[in-house]
Amino acid sequence: MPPNHLIPTTPCKNPAGPATKLPRAPPTARPSSGQDSPDNFALLQHSVKCDMQQVILAVLQLPLFAQAIIGFCRVAAGIPGTWADHARYLGTMQLRFADQADFPRIAEQKGLFDSLTTTLPVINCNVTNNSTDVQSFLTFADAILQIKKNCRKVQHQREAEEVCLNPLFCLTAVLPLQLKR
Repeated sequence: MPPNHLIPTTPCKNPAGPATKLPRAPPTARPSSGQDSPDNFALLQHSVKCDMQQVILAVLQLPLFAQAIIGFCRVAAGIPGTWADHARYLGTMQLRFADQADFPRIAEQKGLFDSLTTTLPVINCNVTNNSTDVQSFLTFADAILQIKKNCRKVQHQREAEEVCLNPLFCLTAVLPLQLKR
């Protein structure tokens, strides 16, 4: 029996209207190679599945999603204006997630960690008091950075354990030290 409510199966589009029109990249933020920069809004919309309230239910295409976020960060860095303007621009992504199930896979995407690490220091976090969209971006960015940092920490711990468990390494590292005594 089909459900009584609509279940979106294609990427959601923002509602049309002058109040909801999202800004485009300023001309100063375009790459110098002569090619037009990708439409980060379109990349973002095509990479996710949303519900009727624009809440992201799933990231369907991780590389495309990461490319859109990285693109937004680059454009924000190129916008003339204040740090608050950069934060407001990043808030236009409206990154509201139903849950964080995709976050570990998102954090693995190449370039995303570096882009977020570079972007966060140059935005005005005080804007978040008045903007749920900016707060949503900052929450997303903080979660991705923390996941990546935790993964790196675990990886370093595993590498250290492997070195200690390797008998050949222990012999080559410890034996010379004992011979010096």
